[in-house]
Amino acid sequence: MCESCNNNVEQNYIYCPYCSEKLQRSNSKTEIIDAGSNNINIGLGNNSTQEIYIEQFNAPERNNEPIVEYVDRLEKVVYGGMDGFKRKFEVCGILSVISALVTIFDYLLTKSNFTLLLLMTTLGLLAYALDSKEKNKKLKDHGIVYRGKKPILTVEEDGKVYKIKKFGICPICEGRVFIYYDEKFKRKLGKCENNKDHLYTYDHTLDAGAPFIIFDLH
Repeated sequence: MCESCNNNVEQNYIYCPYCSEKLQRSNSKTEIIDAGSNNINIGLGNNSTQEIYIEQFNAPERNNEPIVEYVDRLEKVVYGGMDGFKRKFEVCGILSVISALVTIFDYLLTKSNFTLLLLMTTLGLLAYALDSKEKNKKLKDHGIVYRGKKPILTVEEDGKVYKIKKFGICPICEGRVFIYYDEKFKRKLGKCENNKDHLYTYDHTLDAGAPFIIFDLH
């Protein structure tokens, strides 16, 4: 647009065809790569070395791009089932009592350096026993166990207990895509268990992700 007469002027004009005023044009030498819609434009100088990543949210369905949906799924069977939690409670309960007696004996009679270690072992066994008992009770009463607001265990119709974990299915190789925190990019990503190069973004508001592509530009 001409600043003098406010008429629209084509980009390649040097003088305005309406008022003959010289047009103000940028002298920047930066080259702009037009990547099209739903992508990004990258400005590169003459001696640029840059690593970028492209995240295509909202574009996958329109462009038929593969997406990952992260859902709470059955991960694996818990060995022993519900009875296993009961046995863990009973065994760890007995061991915690024995450990407590040994701790008291060690403290009163020998006063060795292992008293603190024995005490920590006792508390650990007791906590594990109570946790197993609580899980057994919740599975019996509700058929599911939550940690906070996240489901972690469930009983299926076959009577087996399964661990629950949120993960997606890789649209490339059908491997499981688990969420992890990437220290390099300081964000959560999804990584396929079959191929570490199959990376996906993770949006907790949508529980979905698009391909996470890394480019090295030199």
